[in-house]
Amino acid sequence: MNRSIHIQQDFLLGSAEVVVELSDADVVTFAMELTLLLHAMTTTVTLRCPNGAKVDITLGSNDKWAVVDRLSTSRVCFHLGRNQAEYIHAVLLRAYLNKAAEVNHIHVEGDCRGETVDLTILFQTYVPSMTPDEVAARTAN
Repeated sequence: MNRSIHIQQDFLLGSAEVVVELSDADVVTFAMELTLLLHAMTTTVTLRCPNGAKVDITLGSNDKWAVVDRLSTSRVCFHLGRNQAEYIHAVLLRAYLNKAAEVNHIHVEGDCRGETVDLTILFQTYVPSMTPDEVAARTAN
């Protein structure tokens, strides 16, 4: 069974990076769809954007990095390792819980026939980084 999510922003499908920007609503939907994928209730989650580009997400057999297939100029498939899928899932769930991501983006490293291709997920709402003074104040106590 395949599932699709309609993402509000267009993707950037570059040669070495695929960039997906998630709205707050997209975070919730993606988290739910990844739950289904991680529990083998679906085999593929397809992210679709307004310009027609698609990113397929499946669970692959390699836990160290994603295996990437370029299916066309507007479609890419990331076969994620379980640990990568669980990491993305945890970040999405924390973003939902806290109403903001802890970082502005996350990277998932992938390999496409010997070439590095990263999946970068940007978050619309995130907590700004702490300044060095804020870090020092928190660690002093």
